[in-house]
Amino acid sequence: MWSDVANGLDVTCFIGAPQSGRTGRLVEFACRCAKAGERVLFVTARERDLAACRARLDAAGGCAVRTATCEQLAVEVLSLPLAGRMFGRRARVLAPYEEALLREDLKACRMRSRRLRQVLTYICAGWQSLSDDTWQTTPEEDLVMRCIDADLRFIGGVLPCEASNLAVHVLRQGAQERAQAAWGCVVVDDYELLSRASQHLARMLAGRKLIVASGVRPSLPGDEDNPCFEGASELVRECPGARIEACGESAASEQVSGVLQALAADQALDALAFDGVCEGRECFRGGGDSSLPGGRAGLEPVSGAGGCGSARACEGAVRMLPSMEAEMQTLALAAAEALDRGESVLIVGTNRLWRRNVAANLSRAGLPVMELAEGGLRLGDLRDPAVCERLRRDALARLAVDPDDGVAWRTLVALGDAVGRSAAIDRLRQAACLDPDGEPVGLHKALELLAAGKIACGELDAPLFDDLLQAYSQAKRWVCQEHGRLGAASGGKGRAAAPARVSQLPCAGAVAVCSPQRAAGMRADTVLFGGFVDGLIPCRAYFDPAGLAGSARLRERTRAVRSAYTVASCARRRILFTGFSACSLQAAETMDVHIASIKLRRGVRMAYTRASEVSRLLL
Repeated sequence: MWSDVANGLDVTCFIGAPQSGRTGRLVEFACRCAKAGERVLFVTARERDLAACRARLDAAGGCAVRTATCEQLAVEVLSLPLAGRMFGRRARVLAPYEEALLREDLKACRMRSRRLRQVLTYICAGWQSLSDDTWQTTPEEDLVMRCIDADLRFIGGVLPCEASNLAVHVLRQGAQERAQAAWGCVVVDDYELLSRASQHLARMLAGRKLIVASGVRPSLPGDEDNPCFEGASELVRECPGARIEACGESAASEQVSGVLQALAADQALDALAFDGVCEGRECFRGGGDSSLPGGRAGLEPVSGAGGCGSARACEGAVRMLPSMEAEMQTLALAAAEALDRGESVLIVGTNRLWRRNVAANLSRAGLPVMELAEGGLRLGDLRDPAVCERLRRDALARLAVDPDDGVAWRTLVALGDAVGRSAAIDRLRQAACLDPDGEPVGLHKALELLAAGKIACGELDAPLFDDLLQAYSQAKRWVCQEHGRLGAASGGKGRAAAPARVSQLPCAGAVAVCSPQRAAGMRADTVLFGGFVDGLIPCRAYFDPAGLAGSARLRERTRAVRSAYTVASCARRRILFTGFSACSLQAAETMDVHIASIKLRRGVRMAYTRASEVSRLLL
């Protein structure tokens, strides 16, 4: 019988508040193991954290330590021959816009769009939670899962939410493959932000030692939508010999620590479940020279695993301004003062229009601004030439690396059609189930067979296939032109590299403006969370009696509190939440602000709102 934890695995769990030195301890430990001759793997929960971790490891002498995300590790496992025999897929993870295009193809199952979204959300959550072993699905869910599998086999791809799940199943089935993929020491940062499937994948890759770092409070999810916040406590519970080490006090200022503790006091931010796990165990706070896990030299017992310190007041953390214009001026003034002090500045807002207005106002004030995008291409209107051009460039770059990439071909033939030619692709998949040799046919080969007239089509399918052939002919011309351009640029030498996922990082001396999700994991001396009003956080539907009810209201409140907690944890020295009491009615309706009242002021209809409900925790 398989086990996700190797026999005799040495497990150590670092627990600490934000900025308590958890990552630093992991870096020290990884470098120490690498210098001892062990193969060390350092895993991060967010792809954009890889560069920072790589720099810290290199500076500490850990050049031999490999850094990766669980998605990258899953791709390597799914590239093994056993995975191909088990699932019949290629190890190609879909990008966000490609995933959206797959959802368009799934509408061929003739299910209502809203119900289809609900079923997909349930299925993706089940994959990330490793619940598919004990699933009891309905006929609707079985239909959607069969369609997903058929479509992904046809285009040759893997959904991001199922990559770690499939990799875990491969390692469970193949003992030899698990031994080949294992590392002597696996170090995992932000363990609580990984899904349960990714956590189990990291556990299965650890041959001798597993060291994880987890926060004491849950924050916003990282790259995975369904993190397992209880993962560290589950790991400690399943490994009786595991050691728990509490990191020291947070390095953040007293004001930031006070805000974090005030937000953590809310029931929406329950502490991670270590109650009962730590019973009968010692919890240690170690110094920088501790020899864990080999020994406990230099460690002293402490009473709890949090190490958060005593509660502190957070006076002046929330500032409500009379108007949106006044808030913009306050943010510009606070950012200018911080830059004059030589501090890094981060401005966060939940609304995209609000962030654009802030960035424009800062530029008018003469301050350097950098708007941080969410990252990754998104599927827009496929009839829009600008959208098509961005998707076309990305698909051509992928085909330059792998000319048989069915997912990239699917993108190219979708351009120019409102629904991405989903009906034609579905009919082509059904018509080209097997090639003449009896082997499954992928999308690229099916398109070639269709162009050669080797796939029969009825009268109803003929118009669909004719349109698809025209799109495929255009796509082949694009590919030929791209190959010619790359060949001329490289002088006919080498092969193009795969398109990298570029994640913008704040520039020194510039004010970074982004969303709470993008801010997660970043650090800045001064953090300003603007637009802190009802309707923006929590969302407007939260205040509508017919909008959200029951568990949906609780989830929205939890998301709002976690957003504030995540943003506050980014600050080293000071955190300020700002809001506005009034704005024009047009602006309020555009940004979906909760309107408490409407008044006429100087001939202009003004909408009045209130400070965010979350701000009550800070007053």
